[in-house]
Amino acid sequence: MTDRNDQTSTMRIPTVGTTVKSLEQVPRVGTWEIVDHGSCPGNGRLKALTRDEAAPLCPACSTAVRWQLTHIAPTVASDHLGAGPLP
Repeated sequence: MTDRNDQTSTMRIPTVGTTVKSLEQVPRVGTWEIVDHGSCPGNGRLKALTRDEAAPLCPACSTAVRWQLTHIAPTVASDHLGAGPLP
């Protein structure tokens, strides 16, 4: 018996650029940005989200939006690695 990996048996690892809709579970810890939300002041807003957390509605207008992963982090705290202790 041999082990093998093929595209049907391996899980796709979320990378920068991955998108989710509001209320869907986030697949990876990191910084997420609201994208393609027109002229709403919430467009471009950043938020640190953890894996399996539900992506929130737009904080400015409370409607469903699309969030895009902009920065990957093993943990949310590691986004600030080397910047000293977090408050």
